[in-house]
Amino acid sequence: MGVVGADATAAELSWVWAMGVSLLFYGGAVGLRLRRNGDRQKVPGGSTVCAWMATAALFFAWQAYLLKSGPGAALAARLPAQGCVVEAVGVVDEEPAPNARFQLRLESLVINGETVRTSAPVLVRWMGELPRYGDRVRVNGDLHRLAPPRNPGVFDSPRIWQRQGIYCELNIRYANDSRILAHNCGPPFVAHALALRHWMERTMALDLEDSPELVALIQSMVLGSRGESLAETKSLFQYTGTMHLFAVSGMNVAMLAGMAAWLLQAFGLRKRAMAAVVIPLLWVYCYATGLTPSSLRATVMASLALAGFLLDRPALSWNTLGASTLAILAWSPNQLFTAGFQLSFGMVAFLMAFARPVQEWLSRGAQPDPFLPRALFPRSQFLGFGLKREIWGALGVSTIAWIGSMPLTMYYFHLWSPSTIPANLFAVLLAWLMLILGVASVLAGTFWQGLAVLFNNANWLVAKTLLVGISFLAALPGGHVFVEMPSLKTPPLCELEVLDVPGGGAVHLRTHSAGRRDWLVDCGSASAFAYSIAPYLRSRGINRLDGFVLTHGDSQHIGGASDVLREMAPAEIVDTPPRDRSSYRRAVHAALESTGKGKALVVRGDVLTLAPGVVLRVLFPPEGFHASRADDQALVLRLDVAGRRILLSSDAGFLTENWLLENGPAEELRSDCWIKQMHAKDFSGTPDFLKAVGPVTLVASSTPFPPEEQVKEEWAAQVEALGIRLLRQDRTGAVRITLDRDGTWQAEPFLNPERKE
Repeated sequence: MGVVGADATAAELSWVWAMGVSLLFYGGAVGLRLRRNGDRQKVPGGSTVCAWMATAALFFAWQAYLLKSGPGAALAARLPAQGCVVEAVGVVDEEPAPNARFQLRLESLVINGETVRTSAPVLVRWMGELPRYGDRVRVNGDLHRLAPPRNPGVFDSPRIWQRQGIYCELNIRYANDSRILAHNCGPPFVAHALALRHWMERTMALDLEDSPELVALIQSMVLGSRGESLAETKSLFQYTGTMHLFAVSGMNVAMLAGMAAWLLQAFGLRKRAMAAVVIPLLWVYCYATGLTPSSLRATVMASLALAGFLLDRPALSWNTLGASTLAILAWSPNQLFTAGFQLSFGMVAFLMAFARPVQEWLSRGAQPDPFLPRALFPRSQFLGFGLKREIWGALGVSTIAWIGSMPLTMYYFHLWSPSTIPANLFAVLLAWLMLILGVASVLAGTFWQGLAVLFNNANWLVAKTLLVGISFLAALPGGHVFVEMPSLKTPPLCELEVLDVPGGGAVHLRTHSAGRRDWLVDCGSASAFAYSIAPYLRSRGINRLDGFVLTHGDSQHIGGASDVLREMAPAEIVDTPPRDRSSYRRAVHAALESTGKGKALVVRGDVLTLAPGVVLRVLFPPEGFHASRADDQALVLRLDVAGRRILLSSDAGFLTENWLLENGPAEELRSDCWIKQMHAKDFSGTPDFLKAVGPVTLVASSTPFPPEEQVKEEWAAQVEALGIRLLRQDRTGAVRITLDRDGTWQAEPFLNPERKE
């Protein structure tokens, strides 16, 4: 309550005030406890309530302080809105990974000739040879605030970074803009933990150099390694609800503690001595695996349980879970808002509450008749009963885990996965074997690499079996379904989401007139589809498209088309007859040919009926038309819904606009809204064409690079002077347009939302 309250109101309330309230309540709790113990005045529960209120106020103060007084927030407040060029000196605060940002803890910063001392952490996009953890570096680059996502459905990683105190990003353009000043400037124990991790990874990779994907899978399972090469593999685990196997959790910690205790017991150590040795070992393992919420929770719980042996106090499961929660939130209150923390602690609490009753209920049929003497049962029958109990028990745990994780999985990942139950029954056992073999390889590698190679090859077989099984389960029809969060609002007749795709275009069109139908007009580049379009489509619960329209062969418009065909399996594909030199269009045609699917070729005059009362009219190109540039052959469409018109002109330029003005009736172009992307080489949006369209709202794509595809300020001023509402996507991000059955409509930007009909 304290952390959530501070997150909502810290801008208005001071952490100093909250600290004073906390001390006041703690004083009241102590006073009430003393009076009650002295039997002068009994106040049942009064001291407990005061302690609760004091704790809430204390965590409110701690979270408010971190949000308002952290060096990262102070640095972000100092920067201009557009960012600036700086010279920075700092220490690499985490191990850099190829093609990824990493954290740099600043020491000094030169902004506009002024040297500023700061300890703010920033994210760095590096150029050139990567530094190592603990290196002190001097860099020149562009420093700017982390930008929020520009499309709905995209994971809000800047918000997560801000909760960790990181508000800015430093982009280095050239390799000679960075220089390493010194090595080993970070905490030595972190460097030693990373060195230990690297040695463990190398040991587990012995004799498996020809299987990098399986090596990455083994290292991720055992050590929680990032595994940058496992993006596609991890998606299979996500679809089957077994992504938790990549997080170092209670299973890893319990296995390590058990193996360590078994080895120490072989040397004759007693329980107290074993606990004193195992607890530090678990924390070394926890740090080597990255201090994730799941590993922290498991390590704290295991440490408290083992500490019970030292203090002759049994550690209760709910108490240890609560203590680990308290410890992690005291270290970083913002962990409360992360998906990993919520899934980790929520799942453990749900299992503790319901797993045992469900297991006992399911295993009733696996118990021998209590009224028959046990001597009458053969040994094989007792073994059969035991096997049944284990199977029903595993089924109960898997079912409860699926039920407990389903709400958060649907909220964060928009995924409902019925295959989770059989996948966990299959995968958890193999993951346990991988953990055992991985640890055995590391232990054997300390004295005999040949034995480590033997364990590694056994682990290769287990990992291969796991990967094949997960791939099969992920491909089952209905094994996983993307779902949209429910809404109480009445859906409009038609809605369009004009997604913000740098240098390209993608428009999602959904109708509700006769059931739900989803169409996609263009899909952006391959990277834009992977990181923006696909997450958006999944957040809208789209597993299969009803139609996919290719406007022209520009890579920034159809570069991700092959992925659309593979992942979204559109029922209809619409293209234009004009040929161009686009390799991306040829790749789409090859993909269609391999699947046996056809496509519809449309020209001027054709009409696509998407749903009753919702039609797309093709205005351009005419039959037999050919131009040298792909943008000059772009498909121009007009959407007609309930008496309203939306013009979609893609990358059409002056040549196309002039043809439409000269060869069509003036009324044909008249539209309420114009969705316009930018021609790569030619001018577009001429005054004559603007007058012919006469839109109330104009949605225009705009990107800083290349400059030709950026909205010019002079043109924007001309548009607004005509009384047209201009929504520039460099400022608005995605734009959502809704059209109702009564003809009312509205356009709402994703950034800085505003409504206007």
